[in-house]
Amino acid sequence: MSDDFSCPPDCDCQPGEQNSDAIPMGKPCAFCDAGKPHAWHDDGSYNTEHAEFLDNWTPSQGSAEKEPAPDPDRRPLDLMEEARAIVYGARQESYGHPADDYTRTAGMWSAFLGIPITPEQASLMMVLLKISRERNRPGDDNIVDAHGYLLCYGRIQARQRQVIEAH
Repeated sequence: MSDDFSCPPDCDCQPGEQNSDAIPMGKPCAFCDAGKPHAWHDDGSYNTEHAEFLDNWTPSQGSAEKEPAPDPDRRPLDLMEEARAIVYGARQESYGHPADDYTRTAGMWSAFLGIPITPEQASLMMVLLKISRERNRPGDDNIVDAHGYLLCYGRIQARQRQVIEAH
């Protein structure tokens, strides 16, 4: 079988009929814009001259719409949405609200370093850790995690505002 993406040599498609959906030799011919293999005539009759190329063809082949190519401008939003799902999902379930989690973390860091560390500072230091890792070895996980830590920072601040407003 050839890797050439074109119709069989005896295909009678007209120039311009073959579109980018052409498939390898030994398979059905390229599909017209209506989604029919070229062995089907406009009147719906079957072109038996191309039968050997259509033995395994079913109407679902080639007629399904292609998925649109991913939008590169959308990628950062996808990473942010992934971070949000983690922060409000699995991490929330495992560690509780970020204000509680980072209060514990800040307390341990404060004891270890001998200086006071706030929950906000702890979450921002985690962002800096991810920036450092991104600088060393870029990867989506660093971006997702950095967004997640910034979300935690925002949730810590929101919790503190609620406490202040309640008093």
